[in-house]
Amino acid sequence: MAALSVDRPEQSAEYKRKLDLPFELLCDPTREVVRAWDLYNRWEHGGVARPAVFVFEPPEGRVRIRSIDHIASRVPPERVLAALKAVQSRPLRRRPVVPRLSQVLAVMMGR
Repeated sequence: MAALSVDRPEQSAEYKRKLDLPFELLCDPTREVVRAWDLYNRWEHGGVARPAVFVFEPPEGRVRIRSIDHIASRVPPERVLAALKAVQSRPLRRRPVVPRLSQVLAVMMGR
């Protein structure tokens, strides 16, 4: 697990220490990555990354689940965990299966 923000490394290190976070905080102060992944919100605080969750399937690193939120609306952690459990309970086929957006949204909305 990792988090990505547009903060400078010094700011991220302070947040990690202050919040005692058990994962890495990756920094993108030039906003190249957040723009490339369509996570850039230029309207908030001079340009920030939108809250998002990506679940990657090893070993290829394909995106299994993607949820990109608005600043005022974030996916609760328990819904992310429910989505991960749902993915783990299904056996993988020989080729990667990418869930339909409606399936992902149903899990995230608790349906």
